[in-house]
Amino acid sequence: IPHTAARRTTAARMVESLRTVAPVTLIRTADATNLVNLRDQFQAAGDGPAPAYTDFLLKLVAAALGRHPVMAAQWTDAGLR
Repeated sequence: IPHTAARRTTAARMVESLRTVAPVTLIRTADATNLVNLRDQFQAAGDGPAPAYTDFLLKLVAAALGRHPVMAAQWTDAGLR
């Protein structure tokens, strides 16, 4: 996807903000009850080791990127790839 003037300006300002603004960390909590229950079901099945929580999260991220591929875009000089 070729860059537009607005996209180039936005990118330049984002890079500038990385250099001039203090970083901020956002901490959120989430209800993972269903995730814990799902992992417990895998453990109870006893068909081998249960997937780790990271395995589930990777699957969810992969599914989200499949539905929203622009989130996996890469900035290049020629445009978004």
